[in-house]
Amino acid sequence: MDYGRIISKSFEIAWRYKSLWIFGMFAGGGYSNFNINLPTEESSFFDPQQFGFPRFSEEFLGLFVLAAVAAGLVFAVASLISQAAIIDSVNRITRGGRYRFGDAFSAGLDCFWRFLGLTILFVISLMAAIFVLVIIGVIFFAVHTILGILSLLVLVPGGIFIFFYLISVMSLAERSIVVRNISIGDSLEEAFYLVRKHLGKVVVMFFIFLAFTIGFAIVSLIIWGIFAVPVAAVGLIGDMNPIQAILMGIVAGLPISLVIGGFLGVFFTNLYTLFYFELVEPSVVPVAQQPPPAPTMG
Repeated sequence: MDYGRIISKSFEIAWRYKSLWIFGMFAGGGYSNFNINLPTEESSFFDPQQFGFPRFSEEFLGLFVLAAVAAGLVFAVASLISQAAIIDSVNRITRGGRYRFGDAFSAGLDCFWRFLGLTILFVISLMAAIFVLVIIGVIFFAVHTILGILSLLVLVPGGIFIFFYLISVMSLAERSIVVRNISIGDSLEEAFYLVRKHLGKVVVMFFIFLAFTIGFAIVSLIIWGIFAVPVAAVGLIGDMNPIQAILMGIVAGLPISLVIGGFLGVFFTNLYTLFYFELVEPSVVPVAQQPPPAPTMG
């Protein structure tokens, strides 16, 4: 398998079809965990007044948390739709078809409930596996501390392998759903088969994905800092409160972060999509050499 070609084509498609970046802004994530302790009049771990901000009422903070949770849910929905939209777009592009933003969005909507069901199954399976591993570890520690420590040498790598296996199956099943327009059950059947048959290739792709994730995270942080740090520094020089200066720097770096995030969301989705094509239909991977049709927003 030519992993270099998969990487280069993933980059090429992500760079040529910039309207896909809109989907890419959401495709990289979408799962939020809110754990906020609201301050009260009697006891507060954080007083905004000491940082130059007005003190908000508990009712206002409650509404803020609800709004944040609602935004998280909206982002989660957009993430599932966007992932399917990008997969459908890459499928059309690599087969010489015509990519249209509206068609991609429609495909994302059509696959949403199946993607949601697949995500729920993944979360339940992962939690069940973690629960079983924890119970086993607790039993060994209850028998003897030494046995418990020794069991970690097996349980920790086992947990990592289970996570890798489940995430690989889920990623390939998502591609099956979009490309073949099949049910969750059929997509999982194909995904399990592909992982079993091509386990070595799946492991290599997983580490390639991990390496690019770490590398791009470092580069993105540096680029974001180039925009954010000078703005925050100007705020500090102007006798602005440190917290306010940092927030101003974060806001200043937000636009470039969205652009980078959009590109990376498309690139990383492309990696596994083209990898899936290479597993099931190797001849589909090469992209037509002629200039791509101009994407339309309709």
